[in-house]
Amino acid sequence: MAVQQETRVADSVLVFDRVSKVYSRPAWEGAGLKELVLRPHLLFQRTPPPARSLDNITMEIRRGEFFGLIGQNGSGKSTTLSLAAGVLEPTEGRVVLAGR
Repeated sequence: MAVQQETRVADSVLVFDRVSKVYSRPAWEGAGLKELVLRPHLLFQRTPPPARSLDNITMEIRRGEFFGLIGQNGSGKSTTLSLAAGVLEPTEGRVVLAGR
């Protein structure tokens, strides 16, 4: 079974295997300098829950295939491309690009 899976990965250009990405957000996110000066307690507030951008994504793109990412704003398109380019690391799972 492992040999079959390795062959599949070798034929693939891009593989997302159970990939998730979670961003942590500070409590003062989005506050400007003026707001932080007038409301310094924002720096000490409890942090909001993490934002889950991708949740358990599995896909495979083989050599010669075309694909597109279509979705609403905030649906994870840019995060998916950043993971594929190696700019970001997944929180969970693995991304394999051309056998790397």
